Amino acid sequence: TNAGNGKKIYKSDFFRDGTSTEVMRVVDGDTIVANVNNEEFYIRLIGVDTPETVHPSQKVQEHGKEASDYLKNLLTGKSVTLNFDDTKMDSYNRLLAYVYLDDKFVNADIIRNGYGYAYTKFPFKYQVNFLNYETDAKEMGLGLWEKPDTTSTPVVAVETRFIASNDEQTNTTPTHTPKNDEIVSENEDPYPRQDTVSDELPEITVN
Repeated sequence: TNAGNGKKIYKSDFFRDGTSTEVMRVVDGDTIVANVNNEEFYIRLIGVDTPETVHPSQKVQEHGKEASDYLKNLLTGKSVTLNFDDTKMDSYNRLLAYVYLDDKFVNADIIRNGYGYAYTKFPFKYQVNFLNYETDAKEMGLGLWEKPDTTSTPVVAVETRFIASNDEQTNTTPTHTPKNDEIVSENEDPYPRQDTVSDELPEITVN
């Protein structure tokens, strides 16, 4: 519904865990565009930060194209499942989501294969796991952490198919949550703008 001031209003349960959607296009290594409940949304992958490729004021960063190409080849035109954390949207009207392709946990795979960093400025459900995946990628010299080639042994990409339960998380830092159950961050943005977002996307508040 519309709020009368041009803002779009959604019920807090409009975005549910297990939401299925088709990826319309990939913006960069950590952002996609998909149709959710018959509306187009930019979706920022939670807990992941990849080098810039489309920032309006920054040059394309090293390994940015590789991260973007990885996600494009993996997700473009594919049907995915979305799960959410406590904060469902950022101040740029982007959904914040965990993305699954069948049983592949895409957010985690990006980090495990060295295409991105664990973004931990704001705590999230799988923070401890993602930091461990980043450490493993560093030790293996994958992607961003590539080391000088001293061996001819090929490096094999890894996949994340096991998702730790909340009980298995050792991080005790409280999860960042919006005030009054709002799904739009009113103050500091947990995911700073990484891409050029269409001005035509609805501005969102909570009913």
